[in-house]
Amino acid sequence: MFIHKILGLSLGMILLSTAAFADKVPSVPTEPTTAQKAQIVRDEMHDKVADMEQMKKHREEMREKFASRLELTDEQRKKSKELHEKNQAEMKKIMDEISKLQEKAKALREQSKTEFEALLTDRQKETLKQIHEEHKAKREKMKDNHHFKDKMKHKKKHHFPHEKPMMPKED
Repeated sequence: MFIHKILGLSLGMILLSTAAFADKVPSVPTEPTTAQKAQIVRDEMHDKVADMEQMKKHREEMREKFASRLELTDEQRKKSKELHEKNQAEMKKIMDEISKLQEKAKALREQSKTEFEALLTDRQKETLKQIHEEHKAKREKMKDNHHFKDKMKHKKKHHFPHEKPMMPKED
């Protein structure tokens, strides 16, 4: 009788621990269906549009506060808006150029990396891979270190003094 109780308790504990363990076993993620993927994309687009509309509304409110505080006349507001639109179009051209240059720079970095790695032996490539992994781990550690974040956030940047440039001494 006593043995039956011990066996029963043991079996119960085994079943409970198995059930608890089963909850901790990660389930295998299933690939979303095409319809689910499409819905995810639609939801993300909807959120993005809503965010953009909210940002646009906020910018308009800030412009209005700015114009009111300056007590701009209707004519000044009109000219200001025209000026903003003209400069915005020019800024878009510049930003597009910057984007193209960034793409070129990225391609050049990739090409340089590929050419450099072609110089290396297999052993050196493994060492390089290890160096990259160590560097990545350090970056992750720093990212998680809140004290480091605070230090970097409040670190003063070097600025040149707002003085006249140094001129050579006259003889």
